[in-house]
Amino acid sequence: MKNISLKYKTAFTIAIALFFLFILDITVDYHRQKRKLEHDGQVVAEKNNKMISDVIDLHVADRQAKVDVAMNLAHSHFYHLGQLVENPQEKIELEATNQFTQSVHKVSLNTWTMNHKRVHLNYDIVDTLRKKSVETVSIFQKIDSGFIRISTNVMTLNGNRAVGTFIPYYSPVVYSIESGKPYRGRAFVVNAWYLTSYEPIYIGSELKGILYVGLKEIDFSILGSFFEKKIYKSESTILVDSIGRLISKGAKTAMSLSKLDFFVQIKSQHTDKGHFHLKDQYGVERQYTYLYNKTTKSYIINSVHVNELFAPLANLLVFGTISSLVRIFLVSLFLILFLAVKIFRPIDEAVAYMKKLSSKQIGFRVSHHRSDEIGKLYDSINEVNMNIEDIVREISETTIAVSRESVQLSEISQEITKRANEQAVTTEEIASSMEEMFSTICSNTENADQTGRISEASLLELKQSQKIFRQTIQAVLDISDRALVITDFAVQTRILSLNASIEAARAGSVGTGFAVVAQEIGKLAEKSKSASLEIDRLSQKGHDVSKLAIDKVGELIQDTSKSAELLTNIVTVSHEQQEGAHVINTSLQMLSEITNRNSATAEEMSATAEELAALSEQLKGLIAVFDIVKDDGKPQS
Repeated sequence: MKNISLKYKTAFTIAIALFFLFILDITVDYHRQKRKLEHDGQVVAEKNNKMISDVIDLHVADRQAKVDVAMNLAHSHFYHLGQLVENPQEKIELEATNQFTQSVHKVSLNTWTMNHKRVHLNYDIVDTLRKKSVETVSIFQKIDSGFIRISTNVMTLNGNRAVGTFIPYYSPVVYSIESGKPYRGRAFVVNAWYLTSYEPIYIGSELKGILYVGLKEIDFSILGSFFEKKIYKSESTILVDSIGRLISKGAKTAMSLSKLDFFVQIKSQHTDKGHFHLKDQYGVERQYTYLYNKTTKSYIINSVHVNELFAPLANLLVFGTISSLVRIFLVSLFLILFLAVKIFRPIDEAVAYMKKLSSKQIGFRVSHHRSDEIGKLYDSINEVNMNIEDIVREISETTIAVSRESVQLSEISQEITKRANEQAVTTEEIASSMEEMFSTICSNTENADQTGRISEASLLELKQSQKIFRQTIQAVLDISDRALVITDFAVQTRILSLNASIEAARAGSVGTGFAVVAQEIGKLAEKSKSASLEIDRLSQKGHDVSKLAIDKVGELIQDTSKSAELLTNIVTVSHEQQEGAHVINTSLQMLSEITNRNSATAEEMSATAEELAALSEQLKGLIAVFDIVKDDGKPQS
């Protein structure tokens, strides 16, 4: 697939697109024709339903007029026969059947006579009127449940006269008659819808019965042809009343269709007309079109098999297929011509120009007057061409400049290498000197630390000595206080010895021994006093000496503290010098490493410059293959 040319790829793509377009066109045409056939069938059915509805309206109006004439005729004939007489003493038994629910019960009726003839079960009156073109005639008698037929020519499903059937009291007919008004209009009579006329029968002033005449609402002998008219074989048109009872020609009973799906669908739409598709009871899909006739309150329903409705679709589809093929052929022819002239030829030219570029021919220009995508492609080729030309020229100029600069870079690299080597030697010498300085600073720091420790120990001993001197002064003061006590004691003793001598003198010879003792005690007290004073003198002298010693020790402590503080500062500064020297030493080592790396980098730079010069020469050889030509196709000098 990769080796197939763009023309064939495009042709294949167009063929696929046209194929799908053909399928789409047939599909769209199929559905369009199908919708048209369905719509046409609906239009025809709606027109047919509308025509039947209009005919029914005219037909019912005509028959209602006939009913009015028939009632006048029946009224005149009935009352011309004589007076109606009721005999309560004579009864007649009948079975009363509700014409709506078919429920049955027995009733007992008073007999009626007219012109001496019983009216009950006497059909002369109704048959005579039938012969006078009055289709149906009934005579009703009032009962508790409504009004019962006692004479009629209306027939039941089994072909018997509908005598005994009654209209229940909830019928609109009964409502009207009970109110004293005649009833005129459509009504359900026994088994079918009729156009009717009812008038009350009075005996005296009392309502006793009803006189009825009527015609079937629709005479299918007249309208049957309209319902039998067909366009499609499967088409049928029926009439169904509003509760689902079938009204049709020849039907003996009003068949109920109320539960069939199509009637349920009609009632669920709540519209007077419409259409829909639905499967019938046989599973065949039919199209239903209905119209509600307000006059008869019934639905005109037209239905036809969908398959028959769409039968012409095959022929239409064949014609549509042929038409689609013709359109597709014309479109294909136009596309081929258009692509050949407007797309493929310009693309071939563009390929030729690109081959020039691939063969390294640049500098030419593509002339054109197009503004579409092909024109933009030509413009792009021109721009690429100019860009390549500019790039080649710039590369050529840059190569020359790079070659020139690479020589200068090589020279600079060599100079950097020389300077870096010299800097490395100088850095190593500084680092060696710094190592010796660092050793000296470390020794000084260690001595300062030791001196500081000795100074701190001396300061502690001086403070201890000061404390001892203070204790000595306190002891001397205590001795002085005790000496004063001894002095006081000697004085007191001297006084006591004097008193004793006085008392001994008074005693005469008896107190002579006591006087000697008193004298000795006095001498002893005198000596104690002298010793005490000497102790006090010595204590005072010791106190003065100790105080002087404390002062001198305090001064020594202050000097020692200052010396210790200075030593501490010296130690701190020594440590800072040591750290600074260490940092300087480390930095010098790093500087030495950086200098060595710079020297190596300079050597690499020099080698790179030489390689760059070689590469620039190679680049000159590469761009030399580009052939820059003039617009006329000749190479530029």
